Amino acid sequence: MIVKRIDNPKQGSTKAARIGGVVDYIGADDEKEGEKVELTFALGDFYSESWRTQRAEMIALATESKGSDDPVDHWLLSWKEGELPTVAQCKQAVGILRRRLGLQNGHLAMCALHRNTDNYHLHVVFNRVDPETFRVADNGWCIEKAHQAAAEIVHVQGWEPEANARYSYTKDGEVARNRLDGKHQPRAKTLDRENATGEKSCERLAIERAAPLLAAAQNWAHVHSELARIGMRYETKGSGAVIWVGNQPVKASVAGRQFSKTRMEERLGSFEAASALNAIVLLNRAPEPLHGNMPAIWAKYQAAQSHRRREKETALLDKRRTHRAEREALLETFRKEWNVLYQGGSWTGDALNVARSLLAAEHARRKAKLQERHSRERDELQKRLG
Repeated sequence: MIVKRIDNPKQGSTKAARIGGVVDYIGADDEKEGEKVELTFALGDFYSESWRTQRAEMIALATESKGSDDPVDHWLLSWKEGELPTVAQCKQAVGILRRRLGLQNGHLAMCALHRNTDNYHLHVVFNRVDPETFRVADNGWCIEKAHQAAAEIVHVQGWEPEANARYSYTKDGEVARNRLDGKHQPRAKTLDRENATGEKSCERLAIERAAPLLAAAQNWAHVHSELARIGMRYETKGSGAVIWVGNQPVKASVAGRQFSKTRMEERLGSFEAASALNAIVLLNRAPEPLHGNMPAIWAKYQAAQSHRRREKETALLDKRRTHRAEREALLETFRKEWNVLYQGGSWTGDALNVARSLLAAEHARRKAKLQERHSRERDELQKRLG
């Protein structure tokens, strides 16, 4: 079993928009989007029984609490291919995860079992606000707790454990941390993208190619010359450092904690920038297959993906330019109307104040209308481009 915490992509929106959006997503049976919902259920102290009114309760409870701007967590439990969880097992899994995360039985949870891939996966949305006290439960170290919950679910329900599971059950019936081989891997999100595209990520290239050179370097000149040889560069950024893989920056610590600016300076002394001889032009990196036995159609897929990406970037750039021109045109119209208001001095005293207020209200209305249309056009373009 795999467990993941899914970040909310709309941190700038309101609580109602964030919570409503994620609940709508997990409960939407939209085959056009590839989502296949086979089961929805809710746990906790809900007053209502329908999905729509339970969604409203989730929003209302989160709004009542002022202790957190984002009190709702979105989790994903994924079974292996061929494993078919029952309704009872799904509810049991949510109960185990909730207990491990330190949430009481009364905490609200809305869940949906999806089957849009070869694996069953369960979306779980927890509201960390206590329905009685309105206090927000702490979610510190939640990833570790979730991995412990996954190990317990696998043990209790008899599923096959993952090869590199972080935790497992011991003979004594306790959850213990597994000793892994220590092989450094890209971040989980990067691994997901690699698996989806079949393309090596910049993080993997930094780990595989830059890390050995950085570990063997004896001084900063050696660092820069060796990285330049493979088309990479080590530079400082703010208080840290990045490794340029082609024209894409990667945090130096992603290649290994020992390659952060602080650790490197402890070993090699104060940072020294690359000399003119070691300076390289950062170029676009050609896609590389994740595995050596990728099918022949992979190259065609990469070409289609690149074409699609360029098409999307061009469309978005054109739309931004059009919107900017329309905003500037509207502002220029506002300036002209303000100039007309003051020309000739025909408005004075209270009449001038009234005219100012009316014109300002009219400008605000037209500006809001333009912003609303721009937002709608951006959403439509994003939906069309994917």
